[in-house]
Amino acid sequence: MNKIQQIEQQQLWMSRINDLASSGLTQSQWCQEKGFSVSTLRYWMRKLREPEEQDSTNWLQVDIPEDGHVASLPISSNAASGGLKITCGKYIVEFPSGYDVSSMAAVLKLLSVL
Repeated sequence: MNKIQQIEQQQLWMSRINDLASSGLTQSQWCQEKGFSVSTLRYWMRKLREPEEQDSTNWLQVDIPEDGHVASLPISSNAASGGLKITCGKYIVEFPSGYDVSSMAAVLKLLSVL
């Protein structure tokens, strides 16, 4: 299936899901009436929802050094704008903008064992 066909298929299922929402029927009733399995409907509902969820989440890769070195981190009460604040249980760690990534990794490793 080429990209255009994939887009058309997604649009078709978006239309079908909108039809279900406005029908007032349960998923089972709507599927029975339209001749689809409930598992197919749920597959498309999940497939069409996943890209939005993935786009709204930004992940940062952190490489933790194997040497186990733990860095100390001065935390100021005024976090620099553009910094990073992490809450881990009762601990709050603030990394100012531009802070060394390897030191961040060491601090996070320390927090993971506390």
